[in-house]
Amino acid sequence: MNTSRIGLALLTAATVLSSVGAQARDGYDWKKHRFIEIPRGQDVIEGETVEFYEYGRGYREAEVQSIDGDEIEIIDEATGELRVFDMD
Repeated sequence: MNTSRIGLALLTAATVLSSVGAQARDGYDWKKHRFIEIPRGQDVIEGETVEFYEYGRGYREAEVQSIDGDEIEIIDEATGELRVFDMD
């Protein structure tokens, strides 16, 4: 593979990866029966704080406890409650 093809491949990969994180992520809390959304630009990392929008309650913050596939477990900073979001 020549240098120009490698450069094009890297540019394409960077474009695809940056667009993945640019979309908001929708989810559902089955225990509370509420839809949530993690706004675009938020990195969801275990041990870090993430902002999410809960329909009917507004914006909230939480500490991410674990990530398992499409499931995110958080501690709601306003209530101290452990919650689980099933993400799309």
